[in-house]
Amino acid sequence: MRYLSNIDNKISRGVTSLYLSNLISLIIITSHFAILTNILSTTEIGVLIGLQIIMFAIATLANFSLPLPIMSSLPIPHSLTKFLPLFLGSGRKGNAISFFRISLLIVIIITLPLLILVILSADEIANSIFRGEIMSSSIKLAAVQILFFTLNQFFFAGLVGLGRSGYAGLLQAIAIFVRYGLAAGFVFMGYGIPGALLGYLCGDILFVMLSAPICFSKLSGISETQSPKTMLSYSSPLLVSSLIIFGTTQMDRIVTFLQLGLPELGIYTVAVAASTIGAYAPNAITIALIPALSSFLAKNDYDSFRSLSKRYTRYVSLIGVPTSIMIAALAVPLTLIFGPEYRESALPASILSLSIGLTAFTSVYNGQLLASKGSKVIMFANVIGLVVFAAILVFLVPTFGFVGAALGKSAMIIIVGSLTIYFSHRYGYFVLDYMALIYSIVASSIMGIVLYGTSFIIGGYLRQVVSLIFLIPLGIIIYLLSLRMLKAFNMDDLIFVQGIFPQRWKSLTGIIAKVIGVKLEKEHQ
Repeated sequence: MRYLSNIDNKISRGVTSLYLSNLISLIIITSHFAILTNILSTTEIGVLIGLQIIMFAIATLANFSLPLPIMSSLPIPHSLTKFLPLFLGSGRKGNAISFFRISLLIVIIITLPLLILVILSADEIANSIFRGEIMSSSIKLAAVQILFFTLNQFFFAGLVGLGRSGYAGLLQAIAIFVRYGLAAGFVFMGYGIPGALLGYLCGDILFVMLSAPICFSKLSGISETQSPKTMLSYSSPLLVSSLIIFGTTQMDRIVTFLQLGLPELGIYTVAVAASTIGAYAPNAITIALIPALSSFLAKNDYDSFRSLSKRYTRYVSLIGVPTSIMIAALAVPLTLIFGPEYRESALPASILSLSIGLTAFTSVYNGQLLASKGSKVIMFANVIGLVVFAAILVFLVPTFGFVGAALGKSAMIIIVGSLTIYFSHRYGYFVLDYMALIYSIVASSIMGIVLYGTSFIIGGYLRQVVSLIFLIPLGIIIYLLSLRMLKAFNMDDLIFVQGIFPQRWKSLTGIIAKVIGVKLEKEHQ
């Protein structure tokens, strides 16, 4: 039991670290986006989002893996994160050096021709794809920025493969602050789309300048002969997987752009940005659970595998469901942060957020399947979801606009979640803390009704935006009080929270126990 407690402490701190890191990034990115949306038109925002989709697509093709900003329930690893530790751990530094250089060469070979083509076709792209809403010089600037963003993703994976993931996260945080801070600053000073692109470029160049020397210094020396087939044989299936996940995360925005136009793309993107907040906790839990679940399977310890899984269906339900329902209830004031013209994104944001929250617990099954069966079964679920997604988008978007896009994406989320549950059950892994899920839905519904009603009564653009300062804490208090009245918390929850904090903060345990209504046992006092 002591071993399981240590595992729990490690996972809970890992989840908390990833979650807080994601939230800090979210605050920076959202703040910058709010400045952009309040200064630039919805058409200009649509142009930036269109360029972002192109950037993500090229980075995915060049690195054979999804770029970091794309939130997905299926993490697609870069080949460097597998082979660098494998070669270095077995004393084959020459192979590691060769693999790194070949991988970088492939990135450059794929990226440069595509970006040269973009630069040469800048006028056509500006006029045909972006309908004359952007100058060709901005397209050329975007191409340079995409190059450094793609290299950014490569060198981040290099640092992780070298065992410097903590340092990679620190550098990424610095680069994100510079990237979005400068972009917002340049736009605020009146430089428009070129200013935003220049800010993004500065942040990406900074990360490459800070990370590349470390990778090259750690991987300097004589390289061993290494065939590109090693990299390609591992990465090619990952590329297929990445393109499928890219489709599931970006298809609604692509269809919205193609069928509705740039202003609607800008408005719909605000809905997507608001709704994905609820996915941060499940995503962090998936990533943090995989190593522990894999270790249990390696020891054939299926009891611990299922026990750990069940505990985390509880925690993700208690965290993910209320977050999503709060976002749905406060969708109007949250989207108004970006400007009064973005009120239309409130309904799709609510639809997306509810589907994410009600399927949040399936992230645990993603972790189970990734740890045991690899990505094949999850990939099958995503392919089915993608096909349904595409079919729904074709029919609903022309009639219902971006509300139709939100309905299509929600249907895909529910289908993928349902198939994930099916596969978990089929392989004998399925467990669920049913009462935690029920308690969470009931308490979250009470909170959501109060928040929505209060927000509706307050009314007014500025009043609703300002009201978020007290409505969000009010929602948290109502949710916790509702759970306490339902007697939803137990001693395991207290131990979980206690494991998050350092030992010197142990005195907080008593306060937390009183807040959640759990009687503190002597050994935990």
